[in-house]
Amino acid sequence: MKRLEEKIAIVFGAGPNIGGTIAHFLAREGARVAVSDINPDAARKTTDFITGRGYEAIALAGDAMDETAVERIVGDTVARYGGLDIIVNMAGKVHWSSVLDMELDAWREAVLSFPTAGMLTTKHAAKAMIAGGRAGGQHHPSSVDRGAFRRGIGGGLLHRQGRAVEPGALGGDGSRP
Repeated sequence: MKRLEEKIAIVFGAGPNIGGTIAHFLAREGARVAVSDINPDAARKTTDFITGRGYEAIALAGDAMDETAVERIVGDTVARYGGLDIIVNMAGKVHWSSVLDMELDAWREAVLSFPTAGMLTTKHAAKAMIAGGRAGGQHHPSSVDRGAFRRGIGGGLLHRQGRAVEPGALGGDGSRP
């Protein structure tokens, strides 16, 4: 038996990159995976890669920084597979320009994108997990969760979100036991 058999996962930011690799590994271990990316073609490429190897996956395009999109992706996953056990959030904006050339708006977009996507994906996934009576795991690996940022508010936010729906962490009504 595979370790994630009968588990349902969403990977946000799962184009053919690190997020796509995580989606593939989850599927390889038996999870049914919803592959989400802001770029519909990227989500389809990852899904095609996974299904081409005999694993189950669906592509769901959407922006993880848009609450309506996140709510739809979670809802579509639950409707398709009957629940939700795992989310991984890799979604966020990266600007590759040198600090000497970077515009302040680009900096703000990059810095805020990872914790914003993390909060929204956690919020809606946790609601679905609680409603379905499933203890689940939420993971937000991110380069912004390292170094100086980790010691600030953002790193703590990402860490707490990752623990939000661990088994026993929340009661069935969302309260702490």
